Amino acid sequence: MHMTEFGILESISRLEKILERNQSNSWLSLTSATKYTGLSKSTLRRAVSKGELRVSRSTGKLLFQTKWIDKWLVG
Repeated sequence: MHMTEFGILESISRLEKILERNQSNSWLSLTSATKYTGLSKSTLRRAVSKGELRVSRSTGKLLFQTKWIDKWLVG
């Protein structure tokens, strides 16, 4: 995969934002997780169903810790 200089800078910027947000380890609902990541609900649900993204269902809803999302986003 060939990344342009702009693409590399964009990736670095995204990682910096993730690291800044990682300072707090809060719980997010599915809706909040979509706002946090900029991804769709279906993308997050798909990652959960594939076992790629950790989730808690203790309340009957999908709940994500920000550190789980950050780890999944970084790969």
